[in-house]
Amino acid sequence: MSKQKKQEKQEQPKESTYTREDLATHSKQAFGVSPEVVIGALSTFKQEEFTKSEAKQAIDNFMKRKV
Repeated sequence: MSKQKKQEKQEQPKESTYTREDLATHSKQAFGVSPEVVIGALSTFKQEEFTKSEAKQAIDNFMKRKV
């Protein structure tokens, strides 16, 4: 088996998860937005913990919505 196939079979490290409160508290540093934006973006989700990339995607979608 080649090295590449062995590496593909190994599990990718899981991304850390953060609570809504942690993401909102560090919203300026992590995403460049206010805590209210993070709270609004994540308010439609039932889950309580998010990866940074999940939160970023939710914030991007939230900011692109028409009002």
